[in-house]
Amino acid sequence: MHSTLQIRSMSTCRNGAGQNQGFTLIELIAVIAIMALILGVAVTSMVGIRNGSEMRSAVTTVRSSLSLARQYSVLNREKVYFSILSEQVYVISNCVVGVTNGILGATNSLPPGIKFTTSPFLVTFNPNGGADSAITCPITLHEVTEKAGNTKDVTITVYGLTGLTKTPEMF
Repeated sequence: MHSTLQIRSMSTCRNGAGQNQGFTLIELIAVIAIMALILGVAVTSMVGIRNGSEMRSAVTTVRSSLSLARQYSVLNREKVYFSILSEQVYVISNCVVGVTNGILGATNSLPPGIKFTTSPFLVTFNPNGGADSAITCPITLHEVTEKAGNTKDVTITVYGLTGLTKTPEMF
């Protein structure tokens, strides 16, 4: 009539010999060792991803700032200056740096570990959209990673005639 369902927990299951089933200490140690190995590989790969992303972010931010300076120059029909003040600080202004009321935006800084190789440096954008430099104007960002001797340079090129910027395809 009524069938009864017997539910047994893992601790009450018995094998043929009548002993409790479970994991041996060696099996547990092997699983923990494998998990530690996987975690170690994951952490080291994340460090490499983080280092590369900081350089990409810095290059993107500097290119955006150069584009903003060029756009402001064209829209307002006045010269705009992109000034690298030190290894990590740059500013956009509508007059020569040193005049406090001429700064158009906040003073910007590069992330730690990344610096400009050319400082001080100045790129002037004209109202026609071009830059004052004759042909090209290279701006190089330099990254020093935590490992000694590992460095990476990315050069942003500003073309004099058009004022447009370009970076390498893969950096």
